[in-house]
Amino acid sequence: MVSVIIPAYNCAAYIVATVESALNQTYSDVEVLVIDDGSRDNTRELLEVYKDRLTYIFQYNQGESVARNNGLKLAKGEYIVFLDSDDILEKTMIESAMQKANEKTIVYGQRRVLQDGQLAPEPAPGLTKSGNVFENILKGETLVPGQFLLSKQMCEKVGGFNEKRQFGEDWEFLLKLSYQFDFIFAETVFLQKRVHNAMQSRNVQRDPLEDTRQILFDIFGEPKAKEIEAQYIDSALIAEWYRCRGLDLAMNQKMDIAVSFIKKSLQYKQLQPKLHVWLWNQKFKKIFRGKKS
Repeated sequence: MVSVIIPAYNCAAYIVATVESALNQTYSDVEVLVIDDGSRDNTRELLEVYKDRLTYIFQYNQGESVARNNGLKLAKGEYIVFLDSDDILEKTMIESAMQKANEKTIVYGQRRVLQDGQLAPEPAPGLTKSGNVFENILKGETLVPGQFLLSKQMCEKVGGFNEKRQFGEDWEFLLKLSYQFDFIFAETVFLQKRVHNAMQSRNVQRDPLEDTRQILFDIFGEPKAKEIEAQYIDSALIAEWYRCRGLDLAMNQKMDIAVSFIKKSLQYKQLQPKLHVWLWNQKFKKIFRGKKS
């Protein structure tokens, strides 16, 4: 049996499509668990019609990691798929994954972006490697829930999701898995990843280097974390983290902190000329705003 675990919080706009994608898999031996993390919308009412086809659990708001771990405790399946409440599994996802599944490897596929009702014709760029992918995950070629299937035993061995972490909990979970287990690339699309306004990251203003160091320390402890940082994280990678985070902030109109992150990237690697122009442009805009006031 495969258990699909869906944490849900105020997701009425998308939860029906998500649940139906899990219920209508071509693989027959599937159970669906929805862990409602204290929704205040009509999520519960929308799922009432599925009460004979899924397990619905309501908990007071404790966060996604707690919801996922509670679903894991209740899961009857030997294999697990975690799925976000606004995404859609391809109909053959579980069947395709189970053809390659075993208790010691994680099977993953590709994802396509779903935005404004339009599905991207090609898979999103990302990880396409089998074997040891720890370095790839560490450097940002990460996966999202719904894109991979693994055994319940593996989830339990790495301790599930870190319930104390308020940021990067998915990435930490994948780092723990990839450090201990191999991954198998299934060479097919597993997931439709929905992109919408409500999903703007709460963590976009966080310092990516400090976050990475903290997560590595929490997983491995200080000596090993420093060893891993020295081995895998070079100045070019750090510069790219700050550059990408800065551009994300700029797209969200948070210009002051965007500029500060772009400047931080300069400490590690010289930027392209276009980004230098962008930085000076932001500086002059700030000066002119000050003069007008």
